[in-house]
Amino acid sequence: MRHLLIVGLLLAIVTPLSAQTGTIVRHLPATYAPLEDPQFPGEGWVISWCVGWDSWNGRSKPPLRSWNTDSEGLAAAVFSKTDLQDAINAAVATYGSWDAQILVTSNNAGVFFPVDWVPVVGSADVGSSTGYIAYQGDGMSSHPKNDWDNDGDPNTAPISYLEDARQSQSHRNAGPGSTGSWTDWNDVAQTRFNAAVLSGVPGGQSMVSVGPAWTQFLWDDVVPSYTAVIDAKDVVSHYINSDALMLFASGNTSSGISVYGASQWGGAADIRVQITPEPVSLALLAMGGLVALRRRR
Repeated sequence: MRHLLIVGLLLAIVTPLSAQTGTIVRHLPATYAPLEDPQFPGEGWVISWCVGWDSWNGRSKPPLRSWNTDSEGLAAAVFSKTDLQDAINAAVATYGSWDAQILVTSNNAGVFFPVDWVPVVGSADVGSSTGYIAYQGDGMSSHPKNDWDNDGDPNTAPISYLEDARQSQSHRNAGPGSTGSWTDWNDVAQTRFNAAVLSGVPGGQSMVSVGPAWTQFLWDDVVPSYTAVIDAKDVVSHYINSDALMLFASGNTSSGISVYGASQWGGAADIRVQITPEPVSLALLAMGGLVALRRRR
Protein backbone atom coordinates (compact mmCIF):
# COMPACT_ATOMS: atom_id res chain seq x y z
CA MET A 1 0.00 0.00 0.00
CA ARG A 2 2.81 2.39 0.90
CA HIS A 3 4.49 1.51 -2.38
CA LEU A 4 1.35 2.52 -4.27
CA LEU A 5 1.14 5.76 -2.32
CA ILE A 6 4.71 6.67 -3.21
CA VAL A 7 4.19 5.78 -6.85
CA GLY A 8 1.08 7.97 -6.83
CA LEU A 9 3.14 10.80 -5.34
CA LEU A 10 5.74 10.36 -8.05
CA LEU A 11 3.11 10.51 -10.79
CA ALA A 12 1.54 13.60 -9.25
CA ILE A 13 4.89 15.36 -9.02
CA VAL A 14 5.91 14.75 -12.61
CA THR A 15 2.58 15.79 -14.11
CA PRO A 16 2.71 18.78 -16.47
CA LEU A 17 3.67 22.08 -14.93
CA SER A 18 0.19 23.41 -15.63
CA ALA A 19 -1.06 21.32 -12.71
CA GLN A 20 1.69 22.40 -10.31
CA THR A 21 1.54 25.27 -7.89
CA GLY A 22 4.60 27.44 -8.35
CA THR A 23 5.51 30.91 -7.19
CA ILE A 24 3.58 33.45 -9.24
CA VAL A 25 5.29 36.79 -9.90
CA ARG A 26 2.90 39.46 -11.19
CA HIS A 27 3.82 42.59 -13.09
CA LEU A 28 4.42 45.84 -11.26
CA PRO A 29 1.20 47.69 -10.38
CA ALA A 30 -0.28 50.29 -12.68
CA THR A 31 1.21 53.77 -12.54
CA TYR A 32 -1.19 56.69 -12.63
CA ALA A 33 1.30 59.57 -12.46
CA PRO A 34 4.76 60.35 -13.86
CA LEU A 35 7.24 58.21 -11.98
CA GLU A 36 10.79 57.09 -12.58
CA ASP A 37 11.34 53.68 -14.03
CA PRO A 38 12.65 51.69 -11.03
CA GLN A 39 14.91 49.68 -13.31
CA PHE A 40 16.53 52.78 -14.84
CA PRO A 41 16.57 55.44 -12.09
CA GLY A 42 17.06 59.00 -13.20
CA GLU A 43 15.52 58.65 -16.64
CA GLY A 44 12.14 59.93 -15.48
CA TRP A 45 10.00 57.51 -17.48
CA VAL A 46 6.25 57.21 -17.10
CA ILE A 47 5.82 53.46 -17.40
CA SER A 48 2.79 51.41 -18.29
CA TRP A 49 3.31 48.30 -16.23
CA CYS A 50 0.95 46.29 -18.44
CA VAL A 51 -0.13 47.05 -22.00
CA GLY A 52 -1.79 45.18 -24.83
CA TRP A 53 -2.60 45.88 -28.44
CA ASP A 54 -3.98 44.40 -31.61
CA SER A 55 -3.34 45.73 -35.11
CA TRP A 56 -1.98 49.03 -33.74
CA ASN A 57 -4.94 49.58 -31.39
CA GLY A 58 -4.71 49.47 -27.61
CA ARG A 59 -6.58 46.50 -26.14
CA SER A 60 -7.35 45.45 -22.60
CA LYS A 61 -7.83 41.89 -23.92
CA PRO A 62 -5.38 41.49 -26.81
CA PRO A 63 -5.44 38.41 -29.08
CA LEU A 64 -2.02 36.75 -29.12
CA ARG A 65 -1.37 36.37 -32.84
CA SER A 66 0.51 37.52 -35.96
CA TRP A 67 3.87 38.16 -34.32
CA ASN A 68 6.15 40.48 -36.31
CA THR A 69 3.39 41.80 -38.59
CA ASP A 70 1.17 44.89 -38.70
CA SER A 71 -1.66 42.71 -37.35
CA GLU A 72 0.29 41.75 -34.27
CA GLY A 73 -1.63 41.10 -31.07
CA LEU A 74 0.50 41.20 -27.96
CA ALA A 75 0.50 41.53 -24.18
CA ALA A 76 3.52 42.99 -22.38
CA ALA A 77 4.35 44.00 -18.84
CA VAL A 78 7.15 45.29 -16.64
CA PHE A 79 8.23 42.96 -13.84
CA SER A 80 10.45 43.42 -10.82
CA LYS A 81 13.72 41.67 -11.58
CA THR A 82 14.40 41.45 -7.85
CA ASP A 83 11.11 39.63 -7.24
CA LEU A 84 11.84 37.19 -10.06
CA GLN A 85 15.34 36.48 -8.74
CA ASP A 86 14.02 36.01 -5.19
CA ALA A 87 11.52 33.42 -6.46
CA ILE A 88 14.30 31.64 -8.34
CA ASN A 89 16.54 31.64 -5.28
CA ALA A 90 13.75 30.13 -3.18
CA ALA A 91 13.18 27.33 -5.71
CA VAL A 92 16.89 26.54 -5.87
CA ALA A 93 17.18 26.55 -2.07
CA THR A 94 14.28 24.12 -1.74
CA TYR A 95 14.70 21.88 -4.79
CA GLY A 96 18.17 22.56 -6.13
CA SER A 97 16.94 23.86 -9.49
CA TRP A 98 14.44 26.20 -11.10
CA ASP A 99 12.28 26.57 -14.15
CA ALA A 100 10.07 29.39 -15.43
CA GLN A 101 6.89 29.73 -17.44
CA ILE A 102 4.98 32.72 -18.74
CA LEU A 103 1.23 32.45 -18.08
CA VAL A 104 -1.57 34.08 -20.08
CA THR A 105 -5.27 33.56 -19.39
CA SER A 106 -8.16 33.39 -21.87
CA ASN A 107 -10.77 36.08 -21.32
CA ASN A 108 -13.50 33.72 -22.59
CA ALA A 109 -14.61 31.32 -19.90
CA GLY A 110 -14.52 27.72 -21.03
CA VAL A 111 -12.66 28.45 -24.30
CA PHE A 112 -9.48 26.48 -24.92
CA PHE A 113 -6.38 27.90 -26.53
CA PRO A 114 -6.34 26.56 -30.12
CA VAL A 115 -4.35 23.35 -30.43
CA ASP A 116 -2.45 24.79 -33.41
CA TRP A 117 -1.60 28.04 -31.64
CA VAL A 118 2.16 28.76 -31.66
CA PRO A 119 3.19 30.93 -28.72
CA VAL A 120 5.87 33.59 -28.82
CA VAL A 121 7.44 34.93 -25.64
CA GLY A 122 10.30 37.35 -25.22
CA SER A 123 12.41 39.74 -23.20
CA ALA A 124 12.37 43.19 -24.77
CA ASP A 125 15.13 45.79 -24.48
CA VAL A 126 12.99 48.65 -25.76
CA GLY A 127 12.40 52.27 -24.92
CA SER A 128 10.38 55.29 -25.92
CA SER A 129 11.35 58.26 -28.06
CA THR A 130 9.21 60.52 -25.86
CA GLY A 131 10.76 59.26 -22.64
CA TYR A 132 7.52 57.82 -21.29
CA ILE A 133 5.03 55.10 -22.08
CA ALA A 134 1.25 55.53 -21.99
CA TYR A 135 -0.47 53.23 -19.52
CA GLN A 136 -3.74 51.33 -19.57
CA GLY A 137 -5.91 51.36 -16.47
CA ASP A 138 -7.54 48.33 -14.86
CA GLY A 139 -9.43 46.51 -17.60
CA MET A 140 -9.32 49.53 -19.95
CA SER A 141 -8.65 49.71 -23.67
CA SER A 142 -7.97 53.44 -23.68
CA HIS A 143 -5.33 55.68 -22.15
CA PRO A 144 -7.43 58.43 -20.55
CA LYS A 145 -6.45 61.87 -19.36
CA ASN A 146 -4.96 61.98 -15.90
CA ASP A 147 -3.83 64.57 -13.41
CA TRP A 148 -0.17 64.27 -14.33
CA ASP A 149 0.78 67.50 -12.56
CA ASN A 150 -1.20 66.55 -9.43
CA ASP A 151 -3.12 69.81 -9.16
CA GLY A 152 -6.55 68.21 -9.00
CA ASP A 153 -7.46 68.96 -12.61
CA PRO A 154 -6.46 66.58 -15.43
CA ASN A 155 -7.20 69.28 -18.02
CA THR A 156 -4.32 71.44 -16.79
CA ALA A 157 -1.68 68.73 -17.20
CA PRO A 158 1.09 69.33 -19.76
CA ILE A 159 -0.34 68.82 -23.26
CA SER A 160 2.29 66.22 -24.12
CA TYR A 161 1.06 64.01 -21.31
CA LEU A 162 -2.58 64.50 -22.32
CA GLU A 163 -1.91 63.58 -25.93
CA ASP A 164 0.26 60.61 -25.17
CA ALA A 165 -1.78 59.14 -22.37
CA ARG A 166 -5.04 58.68 -24.23
CA GLN A 167 -6.24 56.39 -26.98
CA SER A 168 -5.93 57.66 -30.55
CA GLN A 169 -6.19 54.41 -32.53
CA SER A 170 -2.42 54.09 -32.73
CA HIS A 171 -0.27 51.04 -32.09
CA ARG A 172 2.26 53.34 -30.51
CA ASN A 173 -0.39 54.70 -28.17
CA ALA A 174 -0.26 51.36 -26.42
CA GLY A 175 3.30 52.41 -25.70
CA PRO A 176 5.10 55.72 -26.29
CA GLY A 177 1.93 57.56 -27.30
CA SER A 178 0.63 59.07 -30.49
CA THR A 179 3.56 61.46 -30.86
CA GLY A 180 6.30 58.95 -30.10
CA SER A 181 7.84 55.71 -31.27
CA TRP A 182 9.26 52.61 -29.72
CA THR A 183 13.05 52.71 -29.63
CA ASP A 184 15.44 49.79 -29.71
CA TRP A 185 18.40 49.00 -27.47
CA ASN A 186 20.45 51.62 -29.32
CA ASP A 187 17.79 54.34 -28.87
CA VAL A 188 16.92 54.21 -32.59
CA ALA A 189 13.22 54.85 -33.29
CA GLN A 190 11.34 51.91 -34.80
CA THR A 191 7.90 51.83 -36.39
CA ARG A 192 6.65 48.88 -34.35
CA PHE A 193 7.30 47.19 -31.03
CA ASN A 194 8.39 43.96 -32.70
CA ALA A 195 10.91 45.85 -34.84
CA ALA A 196 12.40 47.43 -31.74
CA VAL A 197 12.65 44.01 -30.10
CA LEU A 198 14.14 42.20 -33.09
CA SER A 199 16.76 44.90 -33.55
CA GLY A 200 18.31 43.78 -30.29
CA VAL A 201 18.14 40.02 -30.84
CA PRO A 202 21.37 39.59 -32.89
CA GLY A 203 23.46 41.31 -30.23
CA GLY A 204 21.68 39.64 -27.32
CA GLN A 205 20.02 42.79 -25.98
CA SER A 206 16.56 41.25 -26.53
CA MET A 207 15.46 37.63 -26.72
CA VAL A 208 12.54 36.01 -28.55
CA SER A 209 11.38 32.39 -28.25
CA VAL A 210 9.09 31.22 -31.05
CA GLY A 211 7.17 27.98 -30.53
CA PRO A 212 8.31 26.96 -27.03
CA ALA A 213 6.58 24.01 -25.36
CA TRP A 214 3.30 24.89 -23.70
CA THR A 215 0.25 23.39 -22.07
CA GLN A 216 -2.97 24.72 -20.56
CA PHE A 217 -5.16 24.21 -17.52
CA LEU A 218 -8.41 25.55 -16.08
CA TRP A 219 -7.55 28.61 -13.99
CA ASP A 220 -10.28 29.59 -11.53
CA ASP A 221 -8.67 32.18 -9.26
CA VAL A 222 -11.25 34.76 -10.34
CA VAL A 223 -13.40 33.18 -13.05
CA PRO A 224 -13.00 29.75 -14.71
CA SER A 225 -10.73 30.40 -17.71
CA TYR A 226 -8.05 28.42 -19.46
CA THR A 227 -4.48 29.51 -18.88
CA ALA A 228 -1.59 28.75 -21.22
CA VAL A 229 1.65 27.82 -19.46
CA ILE A 230 4.55 28.60 -21.80
CA ASP A 231 8.15 27.47 -21.23
CA ALA A 232 10.23 30.59 -20.69
CA LYS A 233 13.26 29.79 -18.52
CA ASP A 234 15.78 31.25 -20.98
CA VAL A 235 13.59 34.30 -21.60
CA VAL A 236 13.17 35.03 -17.89
CA SER A 237 16.88 34.51 -17.28
CA HIS A 238 17.68 36.96 -20.07
CA TYR A 239 15.24 39.49 -18.64
CA ILE A 240 16.82 39.40 -15.20
CA ASN A 241 20.38 39.63 -16.48
CA SER A 242 19.91 42.32 -19.13
CA ASP A 243 18.59 45.86 -19.56
CA ALA A 244 15.33 44.54 -21.01
CA LEU A 245 12.30 46.56 -19.92
CA MET A 246 9.40 44.16 -20.57
CA LEU A 247 8.40 40.54 -20.86
CA PHE A 248 5.82 39.85 -23.55
CA ALA A 249 3.67 37.15 -25.11
CA SER A 250 2.26 36.89 -28.63
CA GLY A 251 1.50 34.18 -31.15
CA ASN A 252 3.04 33.08 -34.43
CA THR A 253 -0.28 32.19 -36.06
CA SER A 254 -2.80 34.41 -37.85
CA SER A 255 -5.45 33.55 -35.27
CA GLY A 256 -5.00 33.62 -31.54
CA ILE A 257 -7.08 33.62 -28.41
CA SER A 258 -7.73 36.88 -26.54
CA VAL A 259 -6.19 37.08 -23.09
CA TYR A 260 -6.71 39.26 -20.05
CA GLY A 261 -4.52 42.33 -19.81
CA ALA A 262 -4.35 45.95 -18.67
CA SER A 263 -4.22 45.14 -14.95
CA GLN A 264 -7.32 42.95 -15.11
CA TRP A 265 -8.51 42.48 -11.52
CA GLY A 266 -5.42 44.24 -10.26
CA GLY A 267 -3.13 42.04 -12.34
CA ALA A 268 -4.41 38.66 -11.16
CA ALA A 269 -5.20 37.50 -14.70
CA ASP A 270 -2.60 39.47 -16.65
CA ILE A 271 0.52 38.06 -18.28
CA ARG A 272 2.57 36.74 -15.35
CA VAL A 273 5.55 34.55 -14.53
CA GLN A 274 5.55 31.23 -12.68
CA ILE A 275 8.73 29.96 -11.05
CA THR A 276 8.87 26.23 -10.34
CA PRO A 277 11.55 23.59 -9.77
CA GLU A 278 12.65 21.67 -12.83
CA PRO A 279 10.51 18.54 -13.31
CA VAL A 280 13.56 16.31 -12.99
CA SER A 281 14.23 17.69 -9.51
CA LEU A 282 10.74 16.77 -8.36
CA ALA A 283 11.01 13.33 -9.91
CA LEU A 284 14.30 12.70 -8.10
CA LEU A 285 12.76 13.91 -4.85
CA ALA A 286 9.91 11.43 -5.21
CA MET A 287 12.31 8.63 -6.16
CA GLY A 288 14.31 9.39 -3.05
CA GLY A 289 11.18 8.98 -0.95
CA LEU A 290 10.46 5.65 -2.62
CA VAL A 291 13.98 4.38 -1.96
CA ALA A 292 13.79 5.51 1.67
CA LEU A 293 10.50 3.65 2.16
CA ARG A 294 11.93 0.45 0.72
CA ARG A 295 14.91 0.68 3.07
CA ARG A 296 12.61 1.07 6.09
CA ARG A 297 10.75 -2.04 5.00
